Amino acid sequence: MSKLDEALENLKQEIGNDSLIQEYFRLRNLITSSEEIRSLKKQIDEAQVSLSLSMGNEEAHAAKKAEYEQLVALYDVHPLISNFSNIQIEVHEFLKNIADLLE
Repeated sequence: MSKLDEALENLKQEIGNDSLIQEYFRLRNLITSSEEIRSLKKQIDEAQVSLSLSMGNEEAHAAKKAEYEQLVALYDVHPLISNFSNIQIEVHEFLKNIADLLE
């Protein structure tokens, strides 16, 4: 293994051991295994289809849009989703800082 390969492997391990990165993956796993979130996401997808199909009827479209927006709002304020969204921003900044240091 070359020194560069070894350095890259060490960097990969250090990033993986960082508490921020570990929390990101923990939240991601909780989200993907949450029946509540999967169900809500399915409802959002179905509401989005209904919304698209209702475009010919202004009154029905307004009702479908309100339903869709309500479901999206519920999804966005779910604690796991909210925390995950925030941590994604932090992880992006963390990785950007590493990339800047490597340049």
